[in-house]
Amino acid sequence: MSRLFIFAGIVLLLLVIVRGARRRRVAPVAPAVDRSNQRLNQLFQDVDTKPDSPIGLGYKNSWLAVRSERSEAVISFLAIDRLQSGNWKSGCIAAYNGGMFVTPPINGWVLVFTSKIPTPDTESDAEEWTALMKSLSEKFGESQFFGTHRIVGYNAWAQFVHGHEVRAYAFSGESGETLVDRGARTEAEIELGYRYFDSNSHESKDDSYWDREDLCYPDEDHVMALAGKWSVNPSSIGELNLPQSIGWVGLPRRPMQQLIK
Repeated sequence: MSRLFIFAGIVLLLLVIVRGARRRRVAPVAPAVDRSNQRLNQLFQDVDTKPDSPIGLGYKNSWLAVRSERSEAVISFLAIDRLQSGNWKSGCIAAYNGGMFVTPPINGWVLVFTSKIPTPDTESDAEEWTALMKSLSEKFGESQFFGTHRIVGYNAWAQFVHGHEVRAYAFSGESGETLVDRGARTEAEIELGYRYFDSNSHESKDDSYWDREDLCYPDEDHVMALAGKWSVNPSSIGELNLPQSIGWVGLPRRPMQQLIK
C-alpha cells in the first residue's frame, strides 16, 4: 500500500510540473523592441546642433570619401530624407543606427557615413553602387568607398576618378572568399605592404597555399590605414586637432544619388 501511495504521489508531482511547463509555454511574450529605431527616432526629435569636437568612427560601418571642400555640394547630390544639421555626437548615433552622417570638410574631403550604402559585392547592389561611385567621381573628381564589419570579417575599399573605376576590392572573412578584386593595387596599397590570400587564384586550389606566411587576410585596421593613405582615416579624426564643428544627419534613400549635374 505504501508503495502505491508513493507511486501516486510521483505521478501527481509529474502532472503538476507538466501543467506548469505548459502554462509557461503559452504565456504571452513581450514583443522584441527595436532599440536602434527607438534611438534613431529620438535623435531626430532632439538632435544636438551645438558644435563639438570631431569623433573617430568608421569601424563596423561603411562610408564614402568625396573630394570636396563643400559639404553642401555633396549633400545636394545625395538622396537624403529628414536632413538637418547635427554635431559629431548626433552624427555617430545616426550613422550606427541606420541613419547618415555627413561631415564638414576634413583636409579637402567630405565623409559620408551610413550602413545603408550599397556595396560592390552583392548582385542586388552592384549596379546602384557603380552608378553612385561613377556619378560622384564625375561631379567631384574622385570618390572612394570603404566598408568594415568585424563579425563577418567583411572589408572593402574602392576608388573612382573622373567617372572611372580605378580599384575595387572586397573580402569576406566568414567565407574566406575574395568577393571583388578589380584593378591593379594602388601605390598606397603597395606602400602598406599587405598581400592577401586570394580564393580565386589558381594557387588557392592547393591546400598548402593557405599555409603561406607571406600572405594574410585583410582586416578593419588595413581599411583604416588605406583610407588614411587615400584620403582620411576616420578612426583617427579625433587626433587631428580640428576645431569644434557640426555636420548633417539624415536618412539615406535608395538609390542614393540624385544625379544632379
